[in-house]
Amino acid sequence: MVAQVGEVHRLAREYGDALFLKSGWSNPLGNIYADASDEDIEDAGKRIPAEDGLWLTVFDKSVIRVPHAARLITFAEERFSRPVKDVEEAITMLCEADGWRPDSYPEQLFVSEGREIVMYSE
Repeated sequence: MVAQVGEVHRLAREYGDALFLKSGWSNPLGNIYADASDEDIEDAGKRIPAEDGLWLTVFDKSVIRVPHAARLITFAEERFSRPVKDVEEAITMLCEADGWRPDSYPEQLFVSEGREIVMYSE
């Protein structure tokens, strides 16, 4: 069943990307999880809970807009004292250093378009 859900997610994301490219508006289906999340959900079911606890898998997904790519890249370069090639690298560096907390950075680096937290327990 997880494989079929992953396929539905993939197709919905592709459709959302097509809507985004055609309209230029934000992707209304952008909060559908990537295939890796589907695999993680399946793997989570195979874990053995601790004696006095349980396993939880938490997905924290943010949909953000970066209004000024150059400003974000400059911020990351100054913060980490090294060149940054693109927005994806800048965001990855910030996530690895701080966890994902877009509200903790200067205004206008990110504009939140939504956030969703989903938790699965076994």
